[in-house]
Amino acid sequence: FDQRLPELAALVADSLRTFDVAPLAFERQRDGLLRQLRGADKRQPVEQAAYRRNLALETPRYTNEQLAAGLEKATLPQVLGLQRRLLPEVEVEALLCGNVAEGQATQLVLKLLNALGSRPLPVARRPVRRVRVLPAGERTLQQFVAASQAEVNSATEVYFQVGGDEADDWVLLTLLSQLMSKAFYSELRTKQQLGYIVQCSANEIDGVRGLSFLVQSKVAAPEAVEERIEA
Repeated sequence: FDQRLPELAALVADSLRTFDVAPLAFERQRDGLLRQLRGADKRQPVEQAAYRRNLALETPRYTNEQLAAGLEKATLPQVLGLQRRLLPEVEVEALLCGNVAEGQATQLVLKLLNALGSRPLPVARRPVRRVRVLPAGERTLQQFVAASQAEVNSATEVYFQVGGDEADDWVLLTLLSQLMSKAFYSELRTKQQLGYIVQCSANEIDGVRGLSFLVQSKVAAPEAVEERIEA
């Protein structure tokens, strides 16, 4: 059915403004999302560490509490109003993967744009997300207490901000993280037995690359884990 992908794309795009949102479905989805946001601080410490890191670096970025507060006030008429005026102007970046010829890809994107009926978004109004630059050669420390007193684990993440995506840096950084990952796991997990979750990985925040060393432990305090990561 590959030949019908353009028709499917057009159908999905057209449905964005015409999809019927039932009151019961709205309440169910809103309540489910509220539970997720309110329970986010009960997630594993490793997830909390990544959330706090991204919260500190990205701007604009909203906390789970801010999102939950906004969601509590959301109503079905507001959602329906947004749906009717959705995407009057858009900036589209399309990535098609698979056995698709250039002409087919162009046709699919054109059908999608025609179904949306949107105008191109002017450059001046395109949203810009920024990432804070960490001071070079300095240690920036964040510490947070778990929301649950029953939590016996703590997570320690040592994050190195590498910089913007240039040339082959992303590929090289990913390769470097994979080369280091096995030795990092073997030393801190297998030999020192600091915890079950021991990770070394390359990551990206809005075009800014980084390298993270993460350990979740219940046998050593974060200060001690940090020392062993940097040893």
